[in-house]
Amino acid sequence: MGDDLKFAPKHDHHVPGTVSELFIEDCLQTGHLLDPKDYKNLHHTASPFHGLRLLFASPNLIGRLQKVCRDNGAMIVDTDPDICVATFQEDIPVGINQCTVLSPFWIEMVLRRQKVVPPFHVLHFPCRLAPIISEDEPFIATVTGGDRESRATAETMIRLLGGTFTPFLTTANTHVIVLEDRNQKSEKIMRAREWGIPCRSIAWLERCFEQWKLLDE
Repeated sequence: MGDDLKFAPKHDHHVPGTVSELFIEDCLQTGHLLDPKDYKNLHHTASPFHGLRLLFASPNLIGRLQKVCRDNGAMIVDTDPDICVATFQEDIPVGINQCTVLSPFWIEMVLRRQKVVPPFHVLHFPCRLAPIISEDEPFIATVTGGDRESRATAETMIRLLGGTFTPFLTTANTHVIVLEDRNQKSEKIMRAREWGIPCRSIAWLERCFEQWKLLDE
């Protein structure tokens, strides 16, 4: 993971047997054990994209996001990029497979942290353009538990899949996405069980996103 990303050189002050706080944070957020080697020598300056050549393939990304990345050290190019940024897989130019292809959500994460880290979430890669949800089989979901970032991530996945996100639980909801296992007795979960609304884990939602279809539990 992250082998193709070009990080700026930096002296390695990593102490054997220790891991960074960022590594622990990302493991907790994803619920997976990531590779600690990807968290050595990360580029952390006022210009996190310093020296990186970025190609923005999706028309909706041209403009403000390009300017922000340029202001943070990136070179905006049309050919020979280090990273191609695309919202949807259909936007990726033919023949661009020689570079790393990531989504604007990865860009936003780097800008928020002011540190380049390897992509670790399904949202960090382009998704498909056509939604999987039809009017015959609606997907109306709310979430419970988690922090603001994890709730926003779940909401984004629900919307990109073609579903409808609701901040509150109603009888019209078809699913409740549980962001934390320890949150099994939340008011939303108790009410969902009373109403017969399925409760699914965030891992289930991520698998749906990866396979681009609503899966059985």
